Amino acid sequence: MSGLARSSLSVRRLLSVALTKAITIVLAGLSSLPPALAEPVTVSALPDAGGVELPLKDGAVELALQTAYSLSLSRNLDLRVQRYDVAIADDSAAAAFGIFDPAFSLVNRQSRSDSATSTSLAGASVLETKTQDYSLGVTQLLPIGTALSVGATMTRTENNSFFYSVNPSYAAGLSASLVQPLLKGFGTAPTRAGIIVAKNTRQQSSAAFALKVVSTLQLLEHTYWDLIAAREAMQVKEQSRDLARKLRDQTAERIRVGAAAKIDIVQSEAGVAVREQELIAARNVAASREDELKRILGFASPEEWAATIRISETLETTEVHPELNAAIATAMNQRPEIHQQLLAVETLKLSAKVSRNARLPKLDLDAQYGWGGLGGDVKVYDSETGEVIDVLPGGVNDAWRQIRDRDFPHWSVGLTLSVPILNRQARAGARQKQHELERGMAQMDALRQLITTEVRAAVRALEDGAALLQAAKASLHLAERNLEAEQVKFANGLSTSFQVLEIQKALAEAQLNELTARVAYRRSLVAYRVAAGTMLEEAAVKIIDPAAPDLPWNVGGAGH
Repeated sequence: MSGLARSSLSVRRLLSVALTKAITIVLAGLSSLPPALAEPVTVSALPDAGGVELPLKDGAVELALQTAYSLSLSRNLDLRVQRYDVAIADDSAAAAFGIFDPAFSLVNRQSRSDSATSTSLAGASVLETKTQDYSLGVTQLLPIGTALSVGATMTRTENNSFFYSVNPSYAAGLSASLVQPLLKGFGTAPTRAGIIVAKNTRQQSSAAFALKVVSTLQLLEHTYWDLIAAREAMQVKEQSRDLARKLRDQTAERIRVGAAAKIDIVQSEAGVAVREQELIAARNVAASREDELKRILGFASPEEWAATIRISETLETTEVHPELNAAIATAMNQRPEIHQQLLAVETLKLSAKVSRNARLPKLDLDAQYGWGGLGGDVKVYDSETGEVIDVLPGGVNDAWRQIRDRDFPHWSVGLTLSVPILNRQARAGARQKQHELERGMAQMDALRQLITTEVRAAVRALEDGAALLQAAKASLHLAERNLEAEQVKFANGLSTSFQVLEIQKALAEAQLNELTARVAYRRSLVAYRVAAGTMLEEAAVKIIDPAAPDLPWNVGGAGH
């Protein structure tokens, strides 16, 4: 090949490389549009029977990054499991309100007793008594700890005693009562503690789900970019193999014309064999990365697993230069871990308050007010003989009429005081809860420190990653020029096949280093978004959780 032809080929190659890089940069710019321009992806925090259909066409899936977000958040099995944790916490929060549910009771009891008597005043030698009891009532707990109850009773008693003037008798009653703790158990905190804890746990489950979404997106992006890198690495290995084959053919031609020794072909053949092995390994890595991406995306059927994923994004991206203090402030407000720990501290504060209340003596006020009535057949006795001379008919209606007319009221008011002598259990429990609160606050400080460290490391990794990427690009450019020069020398008999193979190997290493630097920068960018708490915003992902409207990443409805 003449020098002019080689020069023309080099110019065409450089123009082709430049054009390819220009197109790549444009595509990267399009793929890095701000989240406001991307179609938002919504994800429910509660179990959902629906799911995004896999866009399978002709045995392949066209996979843009935003499409990958939607598929993974809808179909990923780990997220499906996490949703059930949220649903369980949701049910627990709803169940906690059950302490304020009114309770209705209904009792019906019948009894009979026969007992010998030791005096004629019993009215019979063997006293036979039949009793029927009926009662119904409603009880209700109030938020301040008051226990209210309203009930009605009716008892029918019949016996064979001569002296009972009302027989059978119907005794009825209607009453209302309350028990109000005045010291231990007083106030809304002890009564509503279980509800508040359950609600905080529910909010924490929402934060845990957000964390799982963020980690899923992070893993998705890592695997997505790793797949692109693995396929590009496979292309690098193919190019390296093709260059080795070309060198082998050139060496064979030189041997044929007597410009090289026959032993030179051995080095060229060995170079081809090594490149073939490297290509096989690269293909295996690419297939493994594709399978991992399919797992994250929730591929299920054999048809889906057999499909080929076609990536429409590139590793090229614009450099990001975040402001450190602003990133730390954003992380302190947006990171789900912060909200989890805040809720934990809130729960510990409540537990400490309740435990301090538990140290107090138990002083309860109990009050009751009601009416009673009595009805039944009334025997009229002769005042001289004591004989029954008449029976005035009556019944249960007489008892209820007396209650209606409020003929026989009754009431009671009392205080009950109970004071533990040493109260060691309550006192130790209060100290324990206070220590747990202080530990929780220390954990919050440690978490803030850790997040600050993570954000600083992430910002530093972005800066270093950008510098390393520029260095890798410069190194690749020099390796390309070095190979071109060595090939010219080889064509003119001034170099050996071994030297060309070594420089080809150096070029392949420079290409892989540049590829590794691009992947590392993409990973650093994802790590920064996770550390700063902006991953959901940057990915245009919205979590819908109606029970957690106050959390910053949630867009769903009003709370319970």
